[in-house]
Amino acid sequence: MTDEMTDRIARMHEAARALGLDPATIAWPSADARTDDGTAPLARDDDSLLASAPLDDEEWAKLASLLPPEPSQADAMGNRDLLDAVIAVAGRGRAWTDLDPDRISPEAVRKKFARLARQGTWQALHVAAKELGLSPSRLSELRNIATRAQRMTRT
Repeated sequence: MTDEMTDRIARMHEAARALGLDPATIAWPSADARTDDGTAPLARDDDSLLASAPLDDEEWAKLASLLPPEPSQADAMGNRDLLDAVIAVAGRGRAWTDLDPDRISPEAVRKKFARLARQGTWQALHVAAKELGLSPSRLSELRNIATRAQRMTRT
């Protein structure tokens, strides 16, 4: 690794911390995995973002009651799917469009995230989750989510 690459990585980590994100929870692209336009390719198969680290049953049991009631529509996105998607994107500093549209609607996730951000749900979830015995990496993701929600509601 060259000194220039090391400096770039250090600046990216510094920028992430300045935004209140934990660099350890961000899915950084590898230096050798680039598309023609210089950006990192996104996985769109079983290794997709949504499949990377969904909530396990124990985590879900601790967090479920902190979210609003489940939607009543049969085809509506459930809270667990929503939270898994939000963790995959906002918890790791990614874009909504990084979600695989064949598995979950990025636009529906973004809209529901924004609605819950305006209601203060993500900040409340982060505060309450600190007392639930979740892993440090999961708490960091929830902090990143609360930070993104707070930034979204300021604009």
